[in-house]
Amino acid sequence: MKAVICTAYGPPEVLQVRSVPDPRPGRKEVCIRLVATAVTASDAIVRGLKLRGRYRPLMRIAFGWRAPRRGIIGMIASGRIESVGRDVKAFKEGDEVFGMDGFRAGTYAEKVCWPASTQLALKPSNLNFEEAAALPYGGLLASFFLRRLKVGAGRRVLIYGASGAIGTAAVQLARHLGAEVTGVCSTGNL
Repeated sequence: MKAVICTAYGPPEVLQVRSVPDPRPGRKEVCIRLVATAVTASDAIVRGLKLRGRYRPLMRIAFGWRAPRRGIIGMIASGRIESVGRDVKAFKEGDEVFGMDGFRAGTYAEKVCWPASTQLALKPSNLNFEEAAALPYGGLLASFFLRRLKVGAGRRVLIYGASGAIGTAAVQLARHLGAEVTGVCSTGNL
């Protein structure tokens, strides 16, 4: 299969298209033939090692010293289940799915194998694959932080960066949870 490999930390030019072996799902994994993915801010941070100060060495330890340890980056998947591991019950071949897995990555490729237990769901039939790929990054990260902060009815929430992918999702989710929401963004994004 074809994949985009991150050969070093740096600008987009460090990405190269190469042929790599097809992944095979483990017992508890699904193999997704990707139709769409999304390039996220987190992908750019990993590719470009865009952290300052004491965080840079920590990121190198976590992701790889000279280049990302997992050469195929990308955390958003939208596609069809091509095969499933023998212990997978939640999904079957042919299911149209979308989701996110920030630690395993691998979606800058034609196929990716992820645990069936990751943040993966059946794609709603009223969304195409590109629309489904646009949802997980902002929506799932916003949901994670709002749950962690126990946002709900009667709470006041300030969303800083309310015009970005995570911020716009956070505004909508916090409001849905019953919170009083104030959003802040730069004037260029009004």
